Amino acid sequence: MKQNNNLFAVDVAFPCGQITPEQLVALGELVKETGVYTTKITTRQTMLVVMEEAKAPLFREKLKDIGFKDGAGPVIKNIKVCAGNDDLCTTTVNNVFKLGMPLYEKYVAMPTPKHFKIAIAGCPKGCTDPYCADLGIIATGKGSYDLFVGGKGGTIKPQHAKKVAAGVPEDKVEAAISFIFEAYKKEAEPKEKFCNTIERVGLEKFIPPQDL
Repeated sequence: MKQNNNLFAVDVAFPCGQITPEQLVALGELVKETGVYTTKITTRQTMLVVMEEAKAPLFREKLKDIGFKDGAGPVIKNIKVCAGNDDLCTTTVNNVFKLGMPLYEKYVAMPTPKHFKIAIAGCPKGCTDPYCADLGIIATGKGSYDLFVGGKGGTIKPQHAKKVAAGVPEDKVEAAISFIFEAYKKEAEPKEKFCNTIERVGLEKFIPPQDL
């Protein structure tokens, strides 16, 4: 991702915001080896690594070996996940890492008409801002989730997402996400933000069918 200063940023996406000691050491060595300009932890549980553009391809290749993806550009961004398991949070309803990790593997860095943000929360408090994400997934009962679409944050005109499904069983969430995402790709105009697509064509096209 080209920066205003003509340097290049790789957006290192940590799976569900997690990083092992081995990955932490390997990433530190890669950053030193590459000779980057600067790094910055972001609110999306990623790390921006800024470097000369010529260094980016090799950095990306070695990043894969560590187990991370580059979430920069018009792609599905890192899936933002709360501290939702019994080890880390006292209010979580479900273990959101169990849901989030397969979604990271399948969706993060997948091309989209416009950058697309997914947030998962382990309870209705929504610590990961799921109501301001393109797709918000909120645990509301043991093994079930409500789905929200069309939120928008990081703007002077934020808007809350709208609920399109309630009480979705955990084993059906991925199918519902796939339906929503495919509908977005089909209906969106080039470089059109998801919330603008919804406003233009209507919310109904993004409501997952009951028999997924």
